[in-house]
Amino acid sequence: MKNLAALLALALSSGGAGCSSNESKGPPQPAGPPEIQILELVATGEVHWLRGDSQPLLLGCDLSAAVLVGPHPDSDSRRLVNWTLRPPGGCGATLQCGFIRLEAGPADGPPQLSSDSAITIVPLDFSKLSTVSGVQKLRATLLNDNGSTFAGGDGGPVFDEVSVEVQAPTNCPLVQGDAGVDGG
Repeated sequence: MKNLAALLALALSSGGAGCSSNESKGPPQPAGPPEIQILELVATGEVHWLRGDSQPLLLGCDLSAAVLVGPHPDSDSRRLVNWTLRPPGGCGATLQCGFIRLEAGPADGPPQLSSDSAITIVPLDFSKLSTVSGVQKLRATLLNDNGSTFAGGDGGPVFDEVSVEVQAPTNCPLVQGDAGVDGG
């Protein structure tokens, strides 16, 4: 009986050591640095603006748009490269993990609004801007799950920025109490 107990203790101690050495490896390492790019804006009514378009984005009466981000325009995937999207606080030990912050504002000024997303489609409500029509600067930045800016390989933030000419509609019905839309 003492030999059985000794063998069991030996087996458990060596098995435990094997487990701890496996656990010390930590989470899988990312294949490389993350990338993000603003690819497309979609307004109500299926109006699209694609990266590189010279045409303005024509907003619907709700003044909202969805901003699609991804690795690059030639990819069929809407996934980000070397980045795991999770909501704030949802990454645990996963490396290069967090969410996207999209900021928007006039091209010549600071951001006036921001929207966070744990998916590659980020909603944006242009009605919160002081002036809707005109050139708007959009910036998508990768944030760690604690809300801090992710530092890329060069120590700086991983982001993409585009300027888009936005036009508000001029033929929207007024709603009681609505001051209307800045048509430009």
